[in-house]
Order: sequence, then structure tokens, then C-alpha cells
Amino acid sequence: MRKTKDNIIYFETPFNTPQQTTKLLAEKIKSLSGILDVSISSGAPIITTGESAKLKNPANGIEFVTRERQIDSNFLKLYSLRLISGRNIVMPFGQNNTEFIINETCAKQLGFTDPSQAVGKEVQLEMWGSMRGYVVGVVSDFNSETLHKVISPVLFLGSDFYTRTISVKTDKIGQKQGQQNNQAALNKIWNELFPNEPIDIKYFDEMIRQFYEKENRASHLITISMIITIIISCTGLFGLVTLVLEQKRKEIGIRKILGARVTSLFFQISKEFLLIIGIAILIASPIAWYFAQVWIQNFAYHISINIWYFILGALFTMIVAFLTISYKIITASQSNPVDNLKVQ
Repeated sequence: MRKTKDNIIYFETPFNTPQQTTKLLAEKIKSLSGILDVSISSGAPIITTGESAKLKNPANGIEFVTRERQIDSNFLKLYSLRLISGRNIVMPFGQNNTEFIINETCAKQLGFTDPSQAVGKEVQLEMWGSMRGYVVGVVSDFNSETLHKVISPVLFLGSDFYTRTISVKTDKIGQKQGQQNNQAALNKIWNELFPNEPIDIKYFDEMIRQFYEKENRASHLITISMIITIIISCTGLFGLVTLVLEQKRKEIGIRKILGARVTSLFFQISKEFLLIIGIAILIASPIAWYFAQVWIQNFAYHISINIWYFILGALFTMIVAFLTISYKIITASQSNPVDNLKVQ
């Protein structure tokens, strides 16, 4: 689903639109150039609150609430949902052959240790009354909600009953100009069928981005704060080095008269500052680790905080600090020792 999110749009037909009109609209859209696929369903695979039903395995009595979507045979391909066992649903839909596709999590909760074991099994769905059907396929797990939450069981029902959402996948080639042309053509087709109703087009990638709007804002704020902090820190370090070197001018002059080289003076002075910075890193790292651990616990799926992140961060800090103080130390080390000894 990640691979195709950037070129998918979807929208709903007006309330109580006849199914034949929805299908006609989908066929007209599919005939447009640059359109790769069109699907009619009860919604995109973003399933948040509501939109759920009770699912039961009659064989073992297990029942639970699952997210659900009514889909056609184009839905899985359009959203790149990967079948790992079984087959896709078959159209046209019949009255006595209800077909279900479930995700891996749903298969496990139904009591199957292997997803393939669920294929061909009868299940009971409580939605607009009770209906029975057979699992014909299992798709790999995907995030139908934000990563803050664990993957929910999801069931796809092969049905065209009250499916109002049309999903459209466009070609990425010439994407910007193509989308503009397609949208103009789409608006024209829409107005022919629904002249008094506005079309509300949603972009799939935008809907996903809204899941993490808070995190994106925090990321931008942290980046700006980090840049400002580095600038202030480097400026302060530069000033501190200038002050210390001014106080050590006589010492530097005496060492040079006694034969000390520029390189030895450089390392002798710089190691004092790098030692202080190293101590600061040792103090700050556990604090940073603690707050990072607290933050990632907000996500059901997250990375582990590896020690290498702190080692690389410490190395970067040392390099920035080293470059900041190098100029002043080298300048002071190369100065005339006689002039340094004249300083009162």
C-alpha cells in the first residue's frame, strides 16, 4: 500500500445514489487516459472509528469485532494489498456465495495458526443481520490506522450493496499535468451525472499524512530548535576558547620558547575542551535516551533505541566542537612567543 499511496484519489457519490449510476461513473472514469485502475467500495483501507462488525468462527465459537469494508475485485490490486493465501473475490456477486477476504491478524484471532488454514472455512458476520460466507483469501497485515495503534483484524466483504466510494489510481508519468487533466475530465463526468452535487476528492497520501500531523509539526520544531542550539553552542564555545587562550597567552609563549611544536600545543589545549564536552555527552545521553523511550512508547510499532545512535551523535558533536575551536587554537599556537610574553 505504501508504494501506491502517492497517486490514488477517492471520493463518494451522493447519498442514495443508485448502484448502476455509481458503476456508470466508474466506467466513464476508467476510460480516461492516465487512469490505471478504478474500484468501487464502501471506503478506502483507512479504517478508524466505527465501520466494524462482529465476526464469528462457528467451528470453535470464537467471536470478536473486526473492521470491515465492502469491496470489488479491483480493490486489492489498486491499493497493493498482497494476497498471501487463497484468491481474490469473484464478480459478479451472487446471493448465495458470499466471499470474505481477511488479514493475517483476523485469521489468527479466528483461531488459525497459519493463514492458509483459514481459506475455505465458513465464518459468520453480524452486519445488517447475520450472514454466512467463506474465507477465500488472506492478505498480509497492513496498517489501517495510525502506527500508534496495533494492527486490527480486517475483513473485506465481496459486495456491491451500498458501496459509494470510488477509488482511482493514476499513472505517475507526467503526474502533475496528468492529474490536472484527469481532474478536469473527472469533474466534467461528475457534473453530467450529478449536476447539483459538488465532488469532494480526497488524496490517499494526504489522509495518511494527517495521521502524523502532530509528529510532523514536532519534527519541524525539533529541527529548527536543534539548528539554533548548535549555532548558540558553537558561538559560546568559540567565545570560551577565545577567553581561555587569552588567559594562557604567556603559557603558550613559554612553551614555544622551550621548543614545543604547534601540533603539541594544539592537542594539549584542545583536549581540555574535548574532555569537558565528553563529560557533557555522558550526562546528556541517558537523559536523551529516557525521553526518546517515553516518546516511542506512543507507537505500537517502533524501532529500538540503539547505542549506535548516541555514539554517532557524540562523534558528530565532537567533530563540530573540534572544528569550532581549531581556528582559535591554531592561531594562538602560531603567534609570536615574544608578543605573548609581553602581555600583562
